[in-house]
Amino acid sequence: MQLNYPPPFVGRDAEFAILKHKVEDTLAGNGSTVFIGGESGVGKTRLAEEIIVHAVKTNFQCFRAQCVPESTTPFMPVLEILNDAQLEHLILQEKPPKLESIYLVTEGGIVIAKCERRETIDADIFMGMVTAVKTFITDSISKIRKSGEIADDIEVLTHGAFNIVNVPGKTLNLIAITTGRENEYLISDMKELIKEIETNYASKEKWDKDENIISTIEQKINALITDGKYEGIEYTADTKIRQTNIFENILRALKRKSENAPVLIFVDDLQWIDTSSLALLHYLARNIRKNKILILGTYRIEDILPKLDGTQHPLANAMQIMNREGLLDKLELKRFDVQSCALLMSKMLGTDVSQEFVEEIYKQTEGNAFFVLETLINLYQENILRYENGSWNLDIRSLKIPSRVYDVIIQRIQRLGREERKILDAASVIGESFSAELLSKVRETPKLQVLEMLAVIEREYKMVCHSKDKYRFEHSKIREVLYRELPEELKVAYHEKVAMILEEDYKNGKTVNLQELVHHFYVTGINQKVVEYGLIAGAEARDRFANDEAVELYKTVLSALGEHISDQKIRVWNEIADVLELQGRYVEAIEYLKNVIVHGEDTERARAHCRCADIYIKKGDYDRAMEEIQAGFELASGVELAKLWSAEAIIHERKGEHEQAIALRKKALEIFTDEKDIANAVNGIGINFLNKGEYDKALEYFFRSLEIRNRIRDLRGIASSTNNIALVYYERGDYDKAIKYHEESLRASAKAGDVRGMSIAYNNIGLVYSERGAYELALSCYKKSLELKEKIADLWGISSTYNNMGHVYCEKGDYETALEYNQKSLDMQEKIGDVKGVANSYTNFGIIYYEMGKYEKAIEYCQKALTISEKVGLPFLQTTAYLFSAKSYFETGEIDACIKALELGKSSAIQHGLKIHEAIAYSIEGKILNLQHEIEKAMECYRHALDIFEERGQKDGYYYRILYDYAKITNDSALLCEVLQWFEQIGNTHWIAKIKRDLTEMDTTTVPSQN
Repeated sequence: MQLNYPPPFVGRDAEFAILKHKVEDTLAGNGSTVFIGGESGVGKTRLAEEIIVHAVKTNFQCFRAQCVPESTTPFMPVLEILNDAQLEHLILQEKPPKLESIYLVTEGGIVIAKCERRETIDADIFMGMVTAVKTFITDSISKIRKSGEIADDIEVLTHGAFNIVNVPGKTLNLIAITTGRENEYLISDMKELIKEIETNYASKEKWDKDENIISTIEQKINALITDGKYEGIEYTADTKIRQTNIFENILRALKRKSENAPVLIFVDDLQWIDTSSLALLHYLARNIRKNKILILGTYRIEDILPKLDGTQHPLANAMQIMNREGLLDKLELKRFDVQSCALLMSKMLGTDVSQEFVEEIYKQTEGNAFFVLETLINLYQENILRYENGSWNLDIRSLKIPSRVYDVIIQRIQRLGREERKILDAASVIGESFSAELLSKVRETPKLQVLEMLAVIEREYKMVCHSKDKYRFEHSKIREVLYRELPEELKVAYHEKVAMILEEDYKNGKTVNLQELVHHFYVTGINQKVVEYGLIAGAEARDRFANDEAVELYKTVLSALGEHISDQKIRVWNEIADVLELQGRYVEAIEYLKNVIVHGEDTERARAHCRCADIYIKKGDYDRAMEEIQAGFELASGVELAKLWSAEAIIHERKGEHEQAIALRKKALEIFTDEKDIANAVNGIGINFLNKGEYDKALEYFFRSLEIRNRIRDLRGIASSTNNIALVYYERGDYDKAIKYHEESLRASAKAGDVRGMSIAYNNIGLVYSERGAYELALSCYKKSLELKEKIADLWGISSTYNNMGHVYCEKGDYETALEYNQKSLDMQEKIGDVKGVANSYTNFGIIYYEMGKYEKAIEYCQKALTISEKVGLPFLQTTAYLFSAKSYFETGEIDACIKALELGKSSAIQHGLKIHEAIAYSIEGKILNLQHEIEKAMECYRHALDIFEERGQKDGYYYRILYDYAKITNDSALLCEVLQWFEQIGNTHWIAKIKRDLTEMDTTTVPSQN
């Protein structure tokens, strides 16, 4: 009788029930992420495989991948998943698609509307594609009619250098012809467009007879080509934006897949995942919670413990962050107890086993499932465990069980035939997974013979398993033991053989994993090859935004270069510093730049000083930044000197020394020849004039920068310039133009795929609407901004938007909701250590409690805000807190405290040019004078305050609150009615009731009705 291997699934009923519930939640559209942890061999993968079987029965699509140890290959498991999903093109470094033409076509193949970019396509090729499109549609519709549905609603046909993409609607098809592979942004736009067309114009009677409707449809189709999104151009070189675009592309594709059938993504052995793939999993986890997508992963607990120096494992760090964000559910598997161990053994043996045997096995294995199974296989193969006379027999007294899994595996390996052992030795050097073709080359054995031996090893020894075109070790421990047992000289020889084969394949144009090639040469000690291929692999990793993998590869190159200083070494130091700076690892980046400063030529040293200065500026350490700039001045000339001046200008700008900043930027402009450098300097001068309140000058420079950035198609620059232009118009109170340019900034950011830029634009548009009192529109923009910020986990941005939403609800008189959003903001600011944000939230709490009439609470929070803002140096918040303290003290009757806070607030407002704050100060002064019965002086203060608002063209909540006080002191019911109309417009019931009471007391006979 044979062992029942693998045995039926046992002992994890509770954990299986939890995962089954997750599957049901996913079916209901509530996606989630679950990581299963436990020691090696405890049964994590088996549990995952069982839930996958269950999910498939409920119509899930399952895409899976396995991480491998010591891999520096970026996105390796992601590639496996995308290959499974037939989406592998999404991770390749291809240019965005160019949309050549687009057609709206009926089921019968009749073209209703079209837009063609014929100038780029040869006429004969074009006509051939038109024919292909008609055939393609006919075949697609036939397929749908036969099956009732298709596996994926998008179909793609390759025609020479072009792709034909069919997005079917209910009655129509939208067909696009592209150069380059389609991406999910294009597919999303096409799906939205066909949905709009079918909703508004799908009736045949409409589009068949109405030329105006056909013209409207063609305009909408034409916009896909003319808006510039699909020109086949990579509009941004910003690595963070490009990485987010890749992540978003993959997310959209998986969401689209899940619309047809729910999706389960399984990644095994997460302890070995590369950081790029981990970042993608985090991004997906954050954005699938309202979709039919379940992410499942396994990891070894013992492999993610902190290092001796306290450094956290990347997976442990990511899980902590995901936990804080509420994105992750964790299951931790324990070893089997005696009863579960007995059940596992009985299932493996196909019959009940004696308690004595169970206890002996349990004592030696401590309930580790893999150890139990390996021990039973070992006993069976040693012929100690035999099936005789209808039962399993063994002599417990002579039973000797190895005390370690390692020893059990050694015994199994020793039973391999000589040739099988050689095959597995070579395979252990290749890696966790391997192909029969590479193995046959390494062993110089015919491929057929290798395949036959692997089949025997899989069937009889159960040490490998076949999956698609590759083999894997049945368990990573088997490979680990094989590799460790190899003699060092033989191990190195195998690595060299593998490296030479992979290098030959690479030179012959075959696809080769360069990270693996570098690893094999490194172990072999052939340093010249490590440097050659390490530099190429590092650059490829950077292009894929796999920053951690790039750093590790460059460090490997440095190790191979040895102690000698060379141009290559300086280049690698710079490359590592680049990547570390991108990651915000500033201290490490500076360490590598210091190496360049010590060993480089003068120009390289000057450039490194400038880069160090830039980093210190980002950290807010302006003194250290100036030290670097001064050191750079002694070495620099030409462009490097101009860049040092630009860096110094930023320092002066941050300190409010705008004249010095302008002078330095103008000096830099005399040297710069690169148009991007010129645009940045010109834009910087515009910012200086904006901060000085010289709006005409600011606009002049912003428009100059915009002209250059449009010319060089710098989309992020365009977004920046248009945003700055909008800020000028906002400051001037020209809100229509402010919105216009913020919307231009939004379009540029969208075109570049800059999610953060889009979120900022929506937030800024919301601020303008808020100033106009259009609070519903403001909230709509804030919600869009929040959705985008949550997508990329921009915690600072999220907290800022929460604050803005709290302000709107306060203005509307919904104080409880205002407090709720402000508390959300404060919680997040405290979590991320945003001191300025915390001060801002305290100030807002003070304002909300003041509006609620809870003046003691208002004073408490204003004092908290003052403590921080005075210490850190935040004049805007400090002034606000002083003034609202003064307002609250007035209401509590503490007039001396009110006057003291008012004097400090008014002085600060004048000193820092804060005109609105100055107006609020005058209004408080008016309250005090009115209390002292100096009515004329009080009215003068109120008029002065109102004049400031009117000169700026700004009539917001603050204006109407001051106008209310002025109307009360002048007993002017008409002005009160004007204030009432404002608060009715924004829906502030608290103020509406208050003003109506005042009007009644004035014996006003006409009270405007509430809208």
